[in-house]
Amino acid sequence: MTTNDNEINKVDEEKGAILTAYYATLVAVGFLSCLPVHHLKLPKRIIGFDKSAQFFPLAGIIIALPSIIVLAIASYFNLPPLLCAGLCIVAMMATTGALHEDGLADVFDGFGGGRDKARKLEIMHDSRLGTYGSLALISAFALKVAALGHLLSQQDLYNTAAQWITIAAVSRAAMVYLWQAIPAANEKSLSSAYGMPRFKHAMITLGLGFGAALLLLGTSWLSPLLLITAVIYIILEAYKRICMINIGGHTGDVLGASQQIIEIALLILFCIFIS
Repeated sequence: MTTNDNEINKVDEEKGAILTAYYATLVAVGFLSCLPVHHLKLPKRIIGFDKSAQFFPLAGIIIALPSIIVLAIASYFNLPPLLCAGLCIVAMMATTGALHEDGLADVFDGFGGGRDKARKLEIMHDSRLGTYGSLALISAFALKVAALGHLLSQQDLYNTAAQWITIAAVSRAAMVYLWQAIPAANEKSLSSAYGMPRFKHAMITLGLGFGAALLLLGTSWLSPLLLITAVIYIILEAYKRICMINIGGHTGDVLGASQQIIEIALLILFCIFIS
């Protein structure tokens, strides 16, 4: 084989890797949102979540874009920061179909209202909204609006948008870490339908999340991001322990709730670091 043949094969492999990442990211976008990526006729061989889950941070960036557009429009018309924040968060919920918020409500209802594992899982599977879930949703929305509104009031739109996109990426990377870190709670769990990401793919996901954060926020955020990463790790470990105690593992609701918990934590941490 000639040198030219080797170079051509290398280029083909690089193109194949890029296409795989592209398709896998779109599969992740379709899984995590209501964006109509299914119209793109994605190759079935890419559907495996051992490939697509590692690109959750990139999917998060794409999913955040509609809410960023809404935020920019609201800011352009000089609407109050809290109103801009509220519209941005509503746009994000519309983009995701409130997928993660539903998980948060179910987890609070199940963990708060059930006496044993079987009852907790039964409550979480019930589509009706209970008191604990209602309070969780109200609290989560209020905290996000307050925190994002504060960020808007203390800095320009560009920095706030970069932080919001970073949060969208990192919070979805956290989902993959939790997904592979604890077993499925029952046979009807998400992992039964889609499988579980491998450890190496979870590490790639975390690397992509941190890399995206550094790229979006700039190198001046390197030290704060290291501290933020440590705090997020502690939160995830505590949440993991709570899930193991309550239901012995994860469900789709548990993973969705983790995204919301990390999203809120990151918003609060950004508020602390810009104060």
